[in-house]
Amino acid sequence: MKMKTPSITTALAFTAALFVHGAAFAGPQTTTTPATAEPIKPSKVTKKDTKGIDALYAAMKEATGKGDVNAGAANIDFPVFISSAKTPGTVGGKMFTKEEWLALMKPADPAAAKTTDAKTPEPKTTQTHKVVSWINNDMAVAEEGHVMTVGKKKVEWTSTSLLVKKDGKWMIKSIADGGGGPETQSNGLCCLFRVACCCCRE
Repeated sequence: MKMKTPSITTALAFTAALFVHGAAFAGPQTTTTPATAEPIKPSKVTKKDTKGIDALYAAMKEATGKGDVNAGAANIDFPVFISSAKTPGTVGGKMFTKEEWLALMKPADPAAAKTTDAKTPEPKTTQTHKVVSWINNDMAVAEEGHVMTVGKKKVEWTSTSLLVKKDGKWMIKSIADGGGGPETQSNGLCCLFRVACCCCRE
């Protein structure tokens, strides 16, 4: 059976109908909220657990002193998102699993440190300040200032960390900084976790 070819008039009418209906969908739309709907109520800060966050930073500082990357990982809520500016105007970010982060931090292990050049000065990192802004009882953002010295070289930078309270314990969820370290491994991928590692020595 031979199908009948639509006439030009029919085709034009169909095209016009599509245009009219498309314009109707693309036009301004108003969403009506039912009178019975509950308004969104953002959670408020009712308790600032300053001691809990201080305990987190104390634990990371202890991990630094021991070069214990596993102890450092215990204070991170994986996967962790890390962003940093490796070069001016270029910001990059990546989500790291626990395995990926431990592999990156492996040079911090005391056993690995013994294989480095003995003439290379030990890096010393000091946190100059920490300012916490609370989102709610279980989320906070910390602005951190750092100074790192390697021999006679001195580097200063600022970072931010998103902190979350999980099962009653504060942990690092994400971290960002302005770079300043080697282009291949910026401070945000290494020293900002308060774990000394080989990238700080370069």
